[in-house]
Amino acid sequence: MFYDNSKELERITELEEQYADAQRALDVEREKVKELEAELEEYRSIAEQQGASKAVSQLATLQAQLRQVEGENELLKSGQRYMALEKERDALRQLVAALPVVDVQEVSVWLSPDESGWLVSKRPAFPAGLYWAKFRTQAEADSFRALLAYRATLAAKDAGKERHE
Repeated sequence: MFYDNSKELERITELEEQYADAQRALDVEREKVKELEAELEEYRSIAEQQGASKAVSQLATLQAQLRQVEGENELLKSGQRYMALEKERDALRQLVAALPVVDVQEVSVWLSPDESGWLVSKRPAFPAGLYWAKFRTQAEADSFRALLAYRATLAAKDAGKERHE
């Protein structure tokens, strides 16, 4: 007896064709997946570039804001320095205004008899121990004499203003 397996062979051939079709369909799908993955990678790259571009833009904005704040801070510091200098100048003006008004031609700078410092006094020199100020150096004493001269010019300006008013 001879066994007829033609139906089984037909079925195997049919299954092989189905398998080949499925394999081709799978290959097509794999290609689609590869294309989609490539597209996804491209979109990721674009998104990263846009994100990086956005980050660069935000960084530039923040840097500009920082420069503005630093500039404002420098202005504030300048203003504070100016105010401090104004305050110091006003204090110096008050000190100069407190000096006596004298004829500077009558003011002497001389080394004390014991050579312990430089004295500033009115001519003729006061009796020993009587002087306006004593300084460590002649330069300091000369500077004080210059302040007295400046005080005298301020007094003369003030007197001139009073006459014109």
